Amino acid sequence: MSEQQSPFAQEGYDFMAATFEVHNVLGAEHEAQLINYMRISRSSVGYLVNFGPIKKLEYKRFILSEFL
Repeated sequence: MSEQQSPFAQEGYDFMAATFEVHNVLGAEHEAQLINYMRISRSSVGYLVNFGPIKKLEYKRFILSEFL
């Protein structure tokens, strides 16, 4: 297993980090939290999903090229 590879990839699993939030507005601190989760899990793709706004779903996709 290479240093950049997730331990889940060794078993043939793909791994993605995701955080689910309930806020009126997503801020920089929420994005930073997801990026930290992505780095810890060595995941190249992450989603930040917000269920806060009424009748609206907000999401952002993040890609870390260091783990591609």
